[in-house]
Amino acid sequence: MELKTIWDLKLFDFKDGIEDITDQSKQELKMEKALNIIINFWKDIEFNLIQHKTTDIYTLKMADDNFEILEDH
Repeated sequence: MELKTIWDLKLFDFKDGIEDITDQSKQELKMEKALNIIINFWKDIEFNLIQHKTTDIYTLKMADDNFEILEDH
């Protein structure tokens, strides 16, 4: 693509819109990366069902280290 072709597009007339789109794209990429980190961490975490005292109620239990990370996420 020649420079003249790019100039003829007159992208400078759409500066604000282009900046908005690129800013939003950067934020979405940042969120996507953060979500992938969370998904990759939690996909392998195991939960155990633990009976609550002598009732028929069960609760989920996980390692204490994972619980701390859960609070961070």
